[in-house]
Amino acid sequence: KQSVYPQTRQRDDLQKEKVELELKTAELEDFREGLENSNAKFLKHIESLESQNEESISEISELREECEAFKNDYKTTTKKLDAAEEKMKILTQNVGSSQQHIAELQKRVTELNTSCSDSEKLVQEMMNEREKLEKQMELFEQDVRSLTETNKELQTDKESITNSLEQHIEQIAASQKEAGMWAESLVAKDDEISELKETLQKSTHEMAKERFFIPRIFTMCFCVNKWKSRQIKPYLVMIREKDQKIADMEEKSSSLSKSLKSTKQTAREAETELARLLAEKESWLKTRDTLLSQSEKLTATVTELKRKSSLAHETEQKLKMEKSRAEKSLENSFQKENETHEEFLLVSEKLQRTQKDLANAEEQIESLETQLESSCMTRDDLTTQLSDTELKFKKFKIEYKKMEESQTEFASEIYHLTEEKSVLKLKYDENAKALSYSKTALSELGAKHAELQVQWYAEKSVRWEVDEEVSNCRRCSAEFSLLVRRHHCRKCGVIFCWQCSNFTIMMPSSDKPQRVCEACSKS
Repeated sequence: KQSVYPQTRQRDDLQKEKVELELKTAELEDFREGLENSNAKFLKHIESLESQNEESISEISELREECEAFKNDYKTTTKKLDAAEEKMKILTQNVGSSQQHIAELQKRVTELNTSCSDSEKLVQEMMNEREKLEKQMELFEQDVRSLTETNKELQTDKESITNSLEQHIEQIAASQKEAGMWAESLVAKDDEISELKETLQKSTHEMAKERFFIPRIFTMCFCVNKWKSRQIKPYLVMIREKDQKIADMEEKSSSLSKSLKSTKQTAREAETELARLLAEKESWLKTRDTLLSQSEKLTATVTELKRKSSLAHETEQKLKMEKSRAEKSLENSFQKENETHEEFLLVSEKLQRTQKDLANAEEQIESLETQLESSCMTRDDLTTQLSDTELKFKKFKIEYKKMEESQTEFASEIYHLTEEKSVLKLKYDENAKALSYSKTALSELGAKHAELQVQWYAEKSVRWEVDEEVSNCRRCSAEFSLLVRRHHCRKCGVIFCWQCSNFTIMMPSSDKPQRVCEACSKS
């Protein structure tokens, strides 16, 4: 009984161990199936990563094309901006030249206006001088009229004097007849007569001198003005007649002196007559002196009139010259004014054209400035977009490198997992063969298997969130985009951003540390 009992006990133990091994093998098969499932999931994840990688590569290529397009647009916009700046420079130069031309034209217009005003002033001055000269001519005409009236009065005085002189001559002739009768009485007074002769000679000499100067004066006056000399001729004739009468009287006095030698009695009687004649002669000499003074006054007035007439003639000629010059200057000024008016019209037309050109240029400048501003805005936008795209491109490069690194890591992990799988298979075969020889190994494997099973069920119970359902980070609520990528926590399956899932722990499904969230890393 004692020998049978231990055999049955051993058999029971072996059956129990067999059952346990079968259970362990079933658990190992379940674990293998779980590993295969995880491997399949991992392969799917790798495929999704590869598709994402391809999408990111396509996006990177599109971004490169967009960058090249942006660069081309930037080059074209810079060329357009350079052309616009050159146009702006040309327009500014044209505007400066047109402004200089306008300033020159304005200066010329001001000069022409000043010249027109000066010419108008000269014309006004000439008109004033002409009015003054016309007034002077009227005054000269009034003087001439007054002189003609005085000349008429002198002619009347001359006629009256000539009549009185003729009467006196008749009386002298009668007295000479009487003196012939009384010549004998005048012998005693030869001395007195000689003295009278001397006085007469002196007076005749003076009269000769006066007669010598008077014709010259009147000839000068005759040369000056013919009609005045015609009026003075009777005075000359009268003076010559008086000279002839004086000569006759001298002859008669000589005859009387001869007759006086014969008759003394008649001389005494003739003394009274001579005294009377001398008194008449004195009165006649006084009238002659008055006539001479009047003739001198007339000559002086004639000379003054001549001088005034010459001055008036000279002033008239000067005025005519000045009038002709003024008319010429007026004509020239009118021509210049017409030319300046035409030039002013042309200048005004040019000014209007230049103002229109300036307005068009200003409009073009404003449009170019707006285009420049818009192009600058577009350039700034393009530069910002280019910088953003460059940053995105750099980030994509970094992510691409990271994805390549992660891909290599995943490949290495797959390789390690396959190696582990083969090693586990070998170990499983070895354990299946050496199951009876290694209880301790089985117990350790059982404990390890229990732990792995617990973790496996914990991981298996976790549900991974779908990418399309989540648009923001669960922790910081950052919106996902091309730059902000989605990252699953390998433990809880929740989607986080890169910063919120930048934690790692060791997990049973992998030999390398896995990305987890902050809560899973702390738990």
